[in-house]
Amino acid sequence: MTKITIRRVDQKDLKTLQALSRRTFVETFGSVNTSQDMATYLQRAFAQEQLLQELLTPGSEFYFALIEDEIVGYLKLNQAGAQTEDVAPNALEVQRLYVCQKAQHMGVGRTLMDFALQRAQQCHHKAVWLGVWNQNRKAQAFYQQYGFVQVGQHEFILGTDHQIDNIVLKELF
Repeated sequence: MTKITIRRVDQKDLKTLQALSRRTFVETFGSVNTSQDMATYLQRAFAQEQLLQELLTPGSEFYFALIEDEIVGYLKLNQAGAQTEDVAPNALEVQRLYVCQKAQHMGVGRTLMDFALQRAQQCHHKAVWLGVWNQNRKAQAFYQQYGFVQVGQHEFILGTDHQIDNIVLKELF
């Protein structure tokens, strides 16, 4: 079995986080969105200044997943006021969970999600929630395996394309 480790991201990792964020987003969504919409989104969402601000936001935590010494995925968690929406009381948001294409089906996504759930329990959260694109059946199935259920929807703007994300929630206690 592949040994996967998790480590916290800090400011010195900013350029690596930026490259990984862009790479995994393109690998995941590049083939189903226009190149112009992708470029607009990547420039805005994954600019160094934007990522630095997110890294420094109280209640936001980034983690890398590594196989041996290679970073193959990442996770962004938001607590309290750092959350992008108020979905449920005392909940933890999984804002981003991405795995490099070459490391998929190796347990990296599961390791990151297990870590997120453990982190939620450590911080005494009662629920975990996230938004998942309503066209991403693979991700929806992944979250359903963990017991997440749809509780709503929100709009996600990718460039000029207004998309719909399903908001899914898993209660912990």
